[in-house]
Amino acid sequence: MNGFSLWVYEMRAALRRPAPLFLSFFIPILLLGLVLLSVYRLVPQNEENIQAAIVDLDQTFETKALVNQLSEDEEMKKALTLLPMSSEKADEDFKSGNLAGIITIPKGFSKSLRIGENDPIQVITNEKQPLSSNMLKLLLDSGAMYISASQSAVNTVYDLHIKELSDSGERSQKIQQAILTFTMFALSRNDAFSQEELKSGSRIGWKAHGLLAVLLTVISSFALFFHWFESKHAPSSLLLRLRSYHITQPQLFRVHWGKGFFLISIIGCVYWGLATQWSNLLSVESALVTILMAAFMASLLACCRSLINHIGLRMVALLLVTLIGLGAGGVWVPSLYLPEYLSSAVWNPFGILYSLYEQNMMGKDFSKVLLVQIVVWILLLFVSGLLFALRKERRHAYVSYFERS
Repeated sequence: MNGFSLWVYEMRAALRRPAPLFLSFFIPILLLGLVLLSVYRLVPQNEENIQAAIVDLDQTFETKALVNQLSEDEEMKKALTLLPMSSEKADEDFKSGNLAGIITIPKGFSKSLRIGENDPIQVITNEKQPLSSNMLKLLLDSGAMYISASQSAVNTVYDLHIKELSDSGERSQKIQQAILTFTMFALSRNDAFSQEELKSGSRIGWKAHGLLAVLLTVISSFALFFHWFESKHAPSSLLLRLRSYHITQPQLFRVHWGKGFFLISIIGCVYWGLATQWSNLLSVESALVTILMAAFMASLLACCRSLINHIGLRMVALLLVTLIGLGAGGVWVPSLYLPEYLSSAVWNPFGILYSLYEQNMMGKDFSKVLLVQIVVWILLLFVSGLLFALRKERRHAYVSYFERS
């Protein structure tokens, strides 16, 4: 029996025993569906903006301009709706649960700002709306930094220029003008600050990133599940029988690699086809990345099979490698949020595969550097596994591969 005949026998056996193939295909989808359902239930589905009241007790020109700028700011409106109202109306709506918080500008705020003192704006948040309250705090912390910067600018102008003026009326006019100018600059993102638009932490957007995360995860999960089910149905007596047909360890390694590559390629392309039906973000060229991922996973599985005989230890090692690779490769969490030493995809084949999919979604040609890197990974694992198989063959001395003179 040669290697090709054994491969055909293994493929026929896999089709005659469809349960492992069937379970390996659907279990990742079911598990992923349960995870997504749990996350969906945890995230509030209310897409309305955060409602907060702003109460101006000072009622000066500066505070009215501040309230108007905050209420009408286009960027702020996307996440937060500030409703100017009286103190009594704000307390009433807050108690009824209609507001996530109340922002109160105290009386004398403008006067304290003119003399360089910090009379803080009071903020009350609703603990019954923790997500909205935390978001409100983040937005206000951002605004507080701008106000602090504008106040520092006002103090600088006052010390270097306004304080030297002899006329108190002119001095008061200048400082009011400085307060208004720097505060408006601080709050106006388009005028005083340059703005760069990013797609929420991922270069391809969250929808495309989620699609790639699902695709890479289910392909990897199928490979691991099928390897586990297949290994459980491979008794040691079968290996002894193969020995009687002069089947060597290197031949077994190549057969296992070919079987894994063929099945993972087919199932991976099925997953890929389902993904393209659900979204038009993936093009036909991205099927090449699916084939490369099948070759990589087949090499990883075959190499571990040659290196670790115990199925339990082997599965633990494969699971750890896969989880670390997917997590550190920017597949689940965009690399923007990962430490710098993890964001480099050179050492992580899962990150390389993600980057190739990402380039395809962005309409770019595949990077030759990334293609070379993933091919090197595939060859490295394949050759390492083959060497382990040869070493095992020599140790057991089943075949005269290593003859002594």
